[in-house]
Amino acid sequence: MKTFYLTLFLFIILVGLIVGNAVFVLQTANVLKDKVTALPDLSEAEAALGELEAFWQKRRVPLSLSVPAGALLLFDTALTGMRSTMESGNAADYELYRDEALLAIRGLARLERFSAENLL
Repeated sequence: MKTFYLTLFLFIILVGLIVGNAVFVLQTANVLKDKVTALPDLSEAEAALGELEAFWQKRRVPLSLSVPAGALLLFDTALTGMRSTMESGNAADYELYRDEALLAIRGLARLERFSAENLL
C-alpha cells in the first residue's frame, strides 16, 4: 500500500508540474503579445523595445525547457529584425517584423493550449 501512495503522490506532483509549466508558457506568451502589440511607432520604440528584450532574456531559458527551439528562434529573429530596422529607420520592415513576432508568440503557446489536436 505504501507503494501505491508514493506513486499517487509522485503522479500528483507530475501533473502539478505539467499544469504549472503550461500556465507559465501561456502567461509569458500573453505578456509578450501585450508588449509587442503595445510597441509604439518606429520613432518612439527604443525604450519599449529595450523592455521587451529584457523581459524576453529573463524568460527565454525557462521557456527553452518545454518550447521547441524553432519557436524560440522565430521570436529571436523577429526581435532582432525589429531592433535592426529601428536602428536603420525602416518603418515598413519594422511593422513586418512586429507581425512576425506576434506570429512567433502564437507558435510559442500553440502546444500548451488544450485542444483536440494536441491530444491526438
